[in-house]
Amino acid sequence: YQFDYFKDKYHLVLIDLPGYGQSDKVEQDYTIDLFAQSVSAVIRNLEIKKPVLVAHSMGLPVAIEVLKQLNTENAILVNIDGVYFDYPTDSIENIQYKEGLTEFANMFNGENYKQNVEQFCHGFITETTPEDVSDYIISTMTETPKRIGFQSMKSLIDEKNWDKKTMNNQTIAIYAKIAELSPDNENILRKKFPNMTYIEMDGVNHFLM
Repeated sequence: YQFDYFKDKYHLVLIDLPGYGQSDKVEQDYTIDLFAQSVSAVIRNLEIKKPVLVAHSMGLPVAIEVLKQLNTENAILVNIDGVYFDYPTDSIENIQYKEGLTEFANMFNGENYKQNVEQFCHGFITETTPEDVSDYIISTMTETPKRIGFQSMKSLIDEKNWDKKTMNNQTIAIYAKIAELSPDNENILRKKFPNMTYIEMDGVNHFLM
C-alpha cells in the first residue's frame, strides 16, 4: 500500500520474510537470525551499498541483526513502532521479565492460536483505522501457520537477541503515542541507538503507517 507513494523517490525492495506472506513455509526453525540472514542475502544479492532498513514491529530485532551481519555503519535504520525488550540486569527482575514474555509468547501456541492472533490484532486497531486496513491486517496475520507464528515469538523474546551493545547507525524511530508506550521509551532506545531522531505520533496505533 505504500509502494506507489515511494516508488518514484527510492529503489524499493519489499520482502516477505520466510514463512510469511508469499514466501515458502518449509520445515525449519523460524528465528530472528533466519529472518536476518534472509534480508542480508537479498541486500548482498542486489548489491545494495547503502541500505535503508525500514523495520516495523518484529522487524526491529531482525534489522538489528542485519546491521550486525552486514557490519557497516553506512546502513540507515528506520524503526516503525518496533518491538524492543530491555532485559533487566538484576537477576530477580530478569527472571520476572522473562516469565512475563514467555506468557506472552505462549498466546501463539495451542488450540486457540488463530483466535488469539485475531484478538492480538484488534489491540492495534483504533476507531480511526480504515475498515479495509483492519480487514487486511487481521486476514493476513491469521494466515501465518501456528508453528511459524509460535517459533517467531519464542525467538523474538530470546534474551540473546537483546544485548546492550550500542549501534551507531543513523536511526529514525517513529512510535505511536499510546497509553501503553513507556514514558521513558526515547531514553531506553537512545542507549542502544545514540545517533537517533525520535518521533511520536498522535491518533495512531501500532500500524501507524
